Amino acid sequence: MAERTWARAGRHGDRAFLVVAGSVWNAPRISQHDVARTLSERGPTVFLEPSWEGNRRPWPVSFDDGGPTVVAGPAIPRGTRANAIWQTNLHLGVAMWRALADTAPAGRRLLTWVLDFRLVPAMESSRFRPSFVFHNVDIQTDGAAEGRMARIASLCVCPSSAVADVQRRVNPRTMATGHGITGENSTLSAAIARQRGSTRAPTGIVGFVGLWDPRRLDLALVRRLLSAHPTLILEATAAAETMSDIVRDFPGRVRPLGLLKWSGVLERAASWDAAVIPYDLGNPAIYYSCPYKLPPLLAAAIPVISVDIPGIRGLARHLYLGSNNDEFVALVGRAIQAQLQVDPADAASLRAERAWDRILDSVIEAYDNALMHQSNDQGPHAAA
Repeated sequence: MAERTWARAGRHGDRAFLVVAGSVWNAPRISQHDVARTLSERGPTVFLEPSWEGNRRPWPVSFDDGGPTVVAGPAIPRGTRANAIWQTNLHLGVAMWRALADTAPAGRRLLTWVLDFRLVPAMESSRFRPSFVFHNVDIQTDGAAEGRMARIASLCVCPSSAVADVQRRVNPRTMATGHGITGENSTLSAAIARQRGSTRAPTGIVGFVGLWDPRRLDLALVRRLLSAHPTLILEATAAAETMSDIVRDFPGRVRPLGLLKWSGVLERAASWDAAVIPYDLGNPAIYYSCPYKLPPLLAAAIPVISVDIPGIRGLARHLYLGSNNDEFVALVGRAIQAQLQVDPADAASLRAERAWDRILDSVIEAYDNALMHQSNDQGPHAAA
């Protein structure tokens, strides 16, 4: 199965890439999907879906936009909450990872890009210690599980500077990269930026991009926005059933758009006065957040109003940050009066600076350097 998978992945480029993913391929797009698509342009790329999920969740929208060769390894499909089945599936996931690493195309250097920190116990018990990049997107609890994976990684890559600060304690080979923009999204963003222009009239609409999760959003702040600005309309890329309470309480003023591909998001966002990120600062996990949505929206010259969290301060000069709820509400008021703008030159420079190709160039260079230092200090890893 592993050899057939690589055979389908192509023969282009001089490297091979294996993405050990944390979510399935046909899911709302986040950084791991765009990394995999960008890597697939450089060489044969396999996207290994997580085994621990068992049955894959069907999404009402197809997000399959091509790129890597996608494979779901063997897994027990049901009862995944039972510990014995969970552990078995983790071991099956590691076995599939090992098989793909062992059968990678001959004559090519393999770079394995790992997001699924849940695999650490199975890796430890099977004594599987490959070389890999750990892409640590955020910290979900106390950071212990993510830290175990970071410790054994050849290189740890973190979009959030706050996460990078944590992981450097266990692995000095850690770099903060921020999130990027694919070539396709950069082209779309540039077109939206031109469409918006500098003299557009306000629409009274702001938008939210992402899953509507009450655990991450400050719903009291959202309600305050709608109450403070009686003509404000909020659009969100979310399923209607997840927003039923606020839709009911503000009839006609909250519009669930459903799940959209990025092309649909950007086309809709062209009419927004601003995008908003009303995260709940009372949730400790938000401290480590670095919203993936920021670069494509900013690159489209859409003002972004956000709560102030450490992971996004690298983009602070492009953002409108509300240091408290009063400021956030006031910024939204200015947005719907067309008082917030993004300089087209800034949007253009961000498209260049945040290109995934450019980010991956720096990561691959750092990874190769890390392997060289590991070889000099400790000898090579047991597996590729």
